[in-house]
Amino acid sequence: MAQIFFTKSGRRPSAFATLGLVILFLATTTLAGAGPILGYFQQTSGVPEEVFLWRLKLLDLVTMLLLGGSAVTLIGILHGRFSSRVRTSWRGFLAVVLAVAVAVPLWYFEQVRSNTAPLHDVTTDLADPPYFRKLEERSYDTGTPTSMMGGRLDLNYKQLHQAAYSEFSPLELTTSPEQTLNAVQRVVERLGWTVENVSQQYGQLEASYLSTLFQLRSNIVIRVRSVDTSTKTLLDIRAVSLLGTSDYGINARLLREFLSEIQKELPQAPS
Repeated sequence: MAQIFFTKSGRRPSAFATLGLVILFLATTTLAGAGPILGYFQQTSGVPEEVFLWRLKLLDLVTMLLLGGSAVTLIGILHGRFSSRVRTSWRGFLAVVLAVAVAVPLWYFEQVRSNTAPLHDVTTDLADPPYFRKLEERSYDTGTPTSMMGGRLDLNYKQLHQAAYSEFSPLELTTSPEQTLNAVQRVVERLGWTVENVSQQYGQLEASYLSTLFQLRSNIVIRVRSVDTSTKTLLDIRAVSLLGTSDYGINARLLREFLSEIQKELPQAPS
């Protein structure tokens, strides 16, 4: 490794290695902008849809910069390795580090995007999902079919949901609705979600979640109600992304995490 990057100290650095470093530095800063920086601005701006679309376009730009910068860096490494007049120097080494730092989150994002269902509304009860009372339901432009894709107004919604998330169903518990709702609040707080509203009257808790890297917000509603003459309590949960056609698997993960934790706290009714 040292022979490739740090020999030939008396010769000038390869211009290709320098150019590759510049391009990959731009890729890194653009990725940071598309991720947490613009993600924070998206939460506070009055035009979150527009900011979100710009972030997706920036991710496409990051991919092009990554490919271009990596190709130029490779040329620079070969140039510095085999030329008698130039060296690769630390510039090539740093460019490789930046390429890896950019490629890993991009690869992860692409894997998630290509392997998750194009849905942004996930629930345990398709027939009778819980609805928000304090937090607003997601609004759709009903004149634009693409705006409705992945949500409840999508004609293929139930079919896609059943195919992707057949594992989700209402949870039957032996505790009272009041005990269940108290346990729900404890679990939600333990998971780090923000509790927005708790209503014993309606047997509901509403919460919000903000993903760490891309700052994508999901609203969550959890409903508890008695069934079978109060001998059992039925629990349902629903998570909805506020932006985008797909939730990139975030909402399904939130449901799995919550259901796993609540079943550790409360006894389930015998099936």
